[in-house]
Amino acid sequence: MNWLVYHIASGHAFFTGVALFIIAALVSIRVSLVPKRVLLSILAAKDSTLDTIHLTQAGHHRMAACVWQLVSLAFPTKQAAQ
Repeated sequence: MNWLVYHIASGHAFFTGVALFIIAALVSIRVSLVPKRVLLSILAAKDSTLDTIHLTQAGHHRMAACVWQLVSLAFPTKQAAQ
């Protein structure tokens, strides 16, 4: 039985099955996903948000540093480019 069909038929929420299907498709084309714990660590850090969801300036800096750490490998360094 298809894993998505089993997941839906076993009583789990449809949206969870759809999310798993999307994640499997993204992984198959080698898309990196940011783990929830990484995003939550930024939101949970002191002085990162104004109202638990909108980032402060410090939160924006933390998010930018996190994102850059994840995507920087896709960009060649100046040494490698020469």
